[in-house]
Amino acid sequence: ISAIIVSLSGLYINITRGNVSGFTMGLGNSLNGILILVFCIMAWRLAVKGQIADHRRWVLRAFVLIHGVWFLRVGMIVWFMINQGPAGMNDAGTGWFDIFWAFGHFLLPLAVMEAYLRSQTSRNKIWRLAFGLGLFVITLLLAGGTAGAFMFMWLPHLG
Repeated sequence: ISAIIVSLSGLYINITRGNVSGFTMGLGNSLNGILILVFCIMAWRLAVKGQIADHRRWVLRAFVLIHGVWFLRVGMIVWFMINQGPAGMNDAGTGWFDIFWAFGHFLLPLAVMEAYLRSQTSRNKIWRLAFGLGLFVITLLLAGGTAGAFMFMWLPHLG
């Protein structure tokens, strides 16, 4: 219920006040909010029907989308750290990376979740090992991005 309320609030703000990062980011965030609503409703309907395995998959998808704003910030910091600067980014939000990340910040984590769900039922040991190694690398990137976001975005405002 809180994800639905927050998504509706975010959509309202995006529609009535716009997005400080430009039109494309506003469009991406709106799509993320709409998908959160759809996925939460799907999860709820499946739970009511008692289809718990399907419900779990939709909850996991929604969970990933709900964290889209975190992936947005952490991913931008990882990109910034890798490139030692804002490659493909500008203040207007119209750089090629800005446009890519407007949708990538929630679609890439969703794709990883889909790969995870498929790996659970796969009998292909090579696929499962490759996914596990890929997930390890992604975890390292997220850890580095979280540390970077803390140091560069949040820590300066604490003092």
